[in-house]
Amino acid sequence: MSYKHKQGKERDDFAQFLEWTYIQRKKKKLSQLILVTSQKRKQNKPSRRSQTNHYVFSVNNIQYEVCKRFFLDTLAVSEAQILTALKSRSATDITSPDKRGKHAKRVNAIPRIVIEDIKAHIESFPRVESHYCRASTSKEYLEGSLNLHKMYDISVEKCNSNNVVPAKLSAYKNIFNTEYNISFNKPKKDLCDYCAEYNNMTETEKQVQAKAFERHMQNKEKSRNEKLQDKTLSEIINSHVTAVFDLQQVLLLPKANQSSLYYCRKLNNYNMTIYSLGDKKGFSYLWNEVIAKRGSNEIASCLLQFFQTMHHNKVYSITLYSDNCAGQNRNRYIVALYWYSIQKFGFESIVHKFLEKGHTQNENDSMHSAIESSIKNVDVYTTSQYAVLIRSARRKDPYTVCEMGPEDFFDFKDFSKSIKNLDKDSTGKKIAWREMRVVRFESHFPNTCAIQYDYEGEYHFVHLQPKQLRRPFK
Repeated sequence: MSYKHKQGKERDDFAQFLEWTYIQRKKKKLSQLILVTSQKRKQNKPSRRSQTNHYVFSVNNIQYEVCKRFFLDTLAVSEAQILTALKSRSATDITSPDKRGKHAKRVNAIPRIVIEDIKAHIESFPRVESHYCRASTSKEYLEGSLNLHKMYDISVEKCNSNNVVPAKLSAYKNIFNTEYNISFNKPKKDLCDYCAEYNNMTETEKQVQAKAFERHMQNKEKSRNEKLQDKTLSEIINSHVTAVFDLQQVLLLPKANQSSLYYCRKLNNYNMTIYSLGDKKGFSYLWNEVIAKRGSNEIASCLLQFFQTMHHNKVYSITLYSDNCAGQNRNRYIVALYWYSIQKFGFESIVHKFLEKGHTQNENDSMHSAIESSIKNVDVYTTSQYAVLIRSARRKDPYTVCEMGPEDFFDFKDFSKSIKNLDKDSTGKKIAWREMRVVRFESHFPNTCAIQYDYEGEYHFVHLQPKQLRRPFK
């Protein structure tokens, strides 16, 4: 190795040594700085624990000190309850009484006159009861185009016009939600109550209700299979019609976005729809509450209009499906209609099958959905306008709309009194109207009504005899 090379190597080693020394000094200063800072923080910050709590149980005048977790779990209390009791104790170790609800009233509490004004404004909007759920709930429903913010804005406009300071939205919302049983959403019962109840039962309760639930599910499948078979038959045979019918939710008049109209009393309009499954034709029978109500007489009268149309279309057999509403379509008055129609129009058969309760969803719901979409953003002031909108709800093959007048409704309740043996079957047993699954009339035996209480059960025959054959009237 040459002298120059050796001298250069020593220079590199010395440079590395200087760099290492500089780094070590820098680290030492940094550690000293951190140590001094931490010492200052310890001097300025007080101790987190100002006192020490001891947890003691006294058993037979002997005190046993335990840990905090054992103490809390034994008494089934939280640590916050213990700390609150310690903070509220007096010098004599007696806890002060509870002061909740004993404070003076808040200065910013809502005045009584403001609360009364808010209630008066909410009550000024007309409400309707539920169509499907009125037997199981007392909730009322406001018009679908309304919402809570829109109601509040209308209230603010009214207060400004009267030079009154409006209440806050939070106060309006609180009174609406706590003082009234009102909703904006349309009532729906897509979920079966019995199925939901069964799913929430305990295992013991499920074992007790197992057979009833199994029968419920079997009836659901049987009714749907029956409807599918009848639908296929109506697609093959033109002279056979399978249809589902139901009453749509109440249509209100006037229907507009003008704030002044929200306070007006609404005119209820009823729309009975029938949907033919074979040719997919829809029929709508429309009227308002001035003309008639929405009971069994009205449903039977609409079905009579439908039977007349089918008779003109050379239909010879009809199968109907519906829900289980006893006040509208599962009663003796509907049976009186079928007995009258089988003789009046000469049908070969009229069969009415009831879908299983809680599982009555069917193709007729699509017709209701199309009608609701057609009238959603349109101002309507008369029943005739509803008829135009319903007719145009489907562009291809529009629905057939019939505006019912007073002369189109008949008193089938009075007509049923002219029929003998309408209460008991051929064996003398009383007819269970609310348990019927199938009602059948055949042209070969026009005075005999066959009733099934189960889709695969035996028939119970009712031999009807007229006291005085007459046309139903109103």
